Amino acid sequence: MAQGKQTVSDEDIISAFKSNEAPFITSIELANEFGMTRQWAHNRLQALHDAGTIKRKKSGPRNVIWWYPDY
Repeated sequence: MAQGKQTVSDEDIISAFKSNEAPFITSIELANEFGMTRQWAHNRLQALHDAGTIKRKKSGPRNVIWWYPDY
């Protein structure tokens, strides 16, 4: 988990989508990328989804995949 305050911009998150091998990302993958918690990643991804920037799909009872449609 992150120590102290770390700022991750929306652009940083979009870059993580673009550099990911798969065309989608999970909240745990994003959390690991930035050294943050899964809940932090889920909240940030949900905010980007609510803004219409990314798309999401439930892939199981507790699994959600997220993707950047312009990539």
